[in-house]
Amino acid sequence: MPRQGLFQALVTTTALIFASEVHSQRRPADSLRADRDARKAQADFEVRRRDFLPLTFSKPNEVSCEVTIGRYCYWYADLTRRPAEPAKLKDTRQQLLHVLDGIAGRFPGNDWVNGQRVRYRIEAEDTQGAIHAAQSCRGTTSWCTSLQGLAFHMAGRYAESEQLFDFALETMPEDVRCEFRNISLLIDGDLSKAYRQSDCDRRSAIEKKLWWLADPMYSIPGNDRRTEHLSRQVMDVIYSDSRLANGNRWGPDAAEIMLRYGFYIFWTREPPPPGSNRSLPAITDHQATPSFHFMPAVAELDSLETLGGIKWNMDAFRVRERYAPRYAKAYIAMDPQILRFIRGDSSLLVTAFDVSGDTAFTQPRVRAAFVASALERTVPDVAIRPAALRRDTISLKTGPGWHMAGMEILSPDSQVLARSRTPVRIPIVNHALVSLSDILIFESDGLLADSLPDAMARMVTANRVDGDRKVGLYWEIYDLNTTSESLPVALTLTRQRGSALERMRENLGISPKSTPISIRWNEPKANVAIAPRSILLDLSLVPKGKYDLRIALGDEDHPLTFTQRTIEIR
Repeated sequence: MPRQGLFQALVTTTALIFASEVHSQRRPADSLRADRDARKAQADFEVRRRDFLPLTFSKPNEVSCEVTIGRYCYWYADLTRRPAEPAKLKDTRQQLLHVLDGIAGRFPGNDWVNGQRVRYRIEAEDTQGAIHAAQSCRGTTSWCTSLQGLAFHMAGRYAESEQLFDFALETMPEDVRCEFRNISLLIDGDLSKAYRQSDCDRRSAIEKKLWWLADPMYSIPGNDRRTEHLSRQVMDVIYSDSRLANGNRWGPDAAEIMLRYGFYIFWTREPPPPGSNRSLPAITDHQATPSFHFMPAVAELDSLETLGGIKWNMDAFRVRERYAPRYAKAYIAMDPQILRFIRGDSSLLVTAFDVSGDTAFTQPRVRAAFVASALERTVPDVAIRPAALRRDTISLKTGPGWHMAGMEILSPDSQVLARSRTPVRIPIVNHALVSLSDILIFESDGLLADSLPDAMARMVTANRVDGDRKVGLYWEIYDLNTTSESLPVALTLTRQRGSALERMRENLGISPKSTPISIRWNEPKANVAIAPRSILLDLSLVPKGKYDLRIALGDEDHPLTFTQRTIEIR
């Protein structure tokens, strides 16, 4: 069944409680005449536009459909340079805007005209003009507010855009609001099936968590992936009742392409090849590039509930959706250590990063942010260094609960985004029981670390270590004063179980031992709240691979507490 956008609902469903009188059949004759004049001017512009579009000439086999949707072949092409817009096209668009502005001045409640005024100013990259046009709208409340949300999003003011869209959604009837929020085109698999079978309330809970996970940068106020989607919904409405540059009628296939991959920012034309039966040039619609797949890979609803197995594949091919942030033209995945240390009734998260060896970061200083975002909180915990070194450490305090934690490093000059995302559970602190911190790995220079700042100064910047050297381990024991006697401690490094063949070889004794390092000692009772500990490990005889590094207090089989992490030895 074809989708029905908000503006279409406004036009065709007179029972909607927020329908504007602009669309009433009782509009004055001069209002109807102005509406016809505006639509004719818009249609004439789109016909004339085709003569001014930049020419392109594709090479044989250059175009390969990534996906076919209805009438359209979609493929992703990362254009390094956008063709210059001809001056005649700019002038003709300004003439159209002059006509539309004049009609809006006399009839500020005309929703169709208001939408076109915002559309063509965005196309002209006049975001301030688009904001002004949207704010001068006096038509349907939800529509005018949606136009403002679109304009503020395009201006990079994402927090304001999100607030405006939230207000617009609140003022819509429930069925229109549910359709306007719809994300079924962006997801697949069992999660998509569960979403489509859910009512609006249940869908809302799924949407909230998915948008939380898809937010490109927690350290930038507002969720621009969500406001991008809502902006595409608004553009769907604008396009659906107007003429298009490619000469086609808008339909569900065109809407799906835009909602999944972005609305069009420019067009090109290609003349018919010699000997072709085609007499008219082929018009190609172009979205913003480079674009990335920010929606997380979630196989099923249970994964979404527990945050288990959630991954991002930002550069994947043939994906359900794409988004091109205005602040990032390249993406780099990071895998830093993110570790928890108790401080009072809160936890201190610490991390280290190093992008000094990446040629994409050309300047000695970067914008570095360490973030911890909880679904239940509106504002994430963020530690920002606007001019950090390319190799550095950073920490922040946060409260109990599940968080998405990670680094966000942005190079403003080259617009490169390096990012990591890791689910982290911050426990509720119980000072009546002995407990352990996470294990921090630091570069060894033959010296132990006697404090967290000392260990952080030499902190390894990834969850991988070279096996040809010694490394240091730092951890903390909390509330040792609650124990009545010394505690046995066991430190083990155990290879993660591989294939059935590897396990058989290990059992036969022809593969390396699964636990190449096993150290035990007794921890004496101490009247301290925080007991820092460190040790040096020689990894030179440990085979390459992934290992579980574990420290346990108490009986080895039934410890009082333990801490464990994965490391890769290369």
